Amino acid sequence: MSRPHLPVIVAVLLGTMSMCQAAPLSAADRKLPRVLELTGMSCGEFLQNLEKRSVKDAGVLLTWLDGYRSGFSGARRMDLNAMEKFSTDLMARCHSKPSIPVLDAIEEANLPE
Repeated sequence: MSRPHLPVIVAVLLGTMSMCQAAPLSAADRKLPRVLELTGMSCGEFLQNLEKRSVKDAGVLLTWLDGYRSGFSGARRMDLNAMEKFSTDLMARCHSKPSIPVLDAIEEANLPE
């Protein structure tokens, strides 16, 4: 399994928070499911899905996942450095353990202190 373009994804994630505003979908993104059921999805399946998406869509997904993690961790601030570390940790965890549930990897990745 090849690694997705993580540095570019992280750059988009950190540099263009306005990307969440309405914008046309790329042709590739229009062909992919717009709803992801994370329950039961393995890290490997998540990575395969992420690799097929545009950098913009991948950034939106990683931003949402960071918010999801913040919801159960109790974090109440947006720290762009922590978001970058979370994304990097999540990708590394999923690459090293593709069979674990992605929700478990999200909960374990770089929990805020």
